[in-house]
Amino acid sequence: MPHRRAAFRRAVATLLVGVAGLVAGGCTGDDPGLRPAPGTTQSGATHTPTATPTPTFSTPAPTPGVLAALPDGVKPERPAALDEAPTVDGAISVVEFYLQLFPYAQNTGDTSDLKALSHPECVFCASVVDEVDRLVAQSEHSVGGGLTLTDATSTEVDPGRWFSVHLRMSEAPSQEVSQAGTVVKDYPGTLVYDVEAAVVHDGSAWTVRELSHETVES
Repeated sequence: MPHRRAAFRRAVATLLVGVAGLVAGGCTGDDPGLRPAPGTTQSGATHTPTATPTPTFSTPAPTPGVLAALPDGVKPERPAALDEAPTVDGAISVVEFYLQLFPYAQNTGDTSDLKALSHPECVFCASVVDEVDRLVAQSEHSVGGGLTLTDATSTEVDPGRWFSVHLRMSEAPSQEVSQAGTVVKDYPGTLVYDVEAAVVHDGSAWTVRELSHETVES
């Protein structure tokens, strides 16, 4: 399968080369030259300018059940669940944090948190880190590729130890960019996946054991 996208989908492509089927794997503006001079209309007649109301802004309320994509280079907030007793809600938080580390790592080259959350036997996890290392070795990074996560549910497979997490994930367009700012590869369009992850707690720490996906929209 060819590489398709700088964040999640390129890591998936890298994984699928050797593994088949993981188990749960510019704004626009007016031309200044066309604007009338202050105090005149388009016909040249003078007029008295009126005061322009000061715009007010408000931060949109988060949509319930939706974890929005982060801006480039912004690290996702570490969830409290990583330091708490394992629960189904905690498993969801851990997987969401892990997934949102993908674009962050490929924007910045920082894989420290990805490695900390990767189970030693997780093939998919290793492929993600390898993909970031490849970009760093080539003096490249990704731009865009933010992940929006929705519809997350979890099942406790082995009480207090093993959890299965399902969610839907939308990946934004992205590009691979060289250190000089040249676009090396362009990945337009948005892809939507159904994701299944197995996350485990060994009594002291969480790790992602397996992850699989299915593309549902492209």
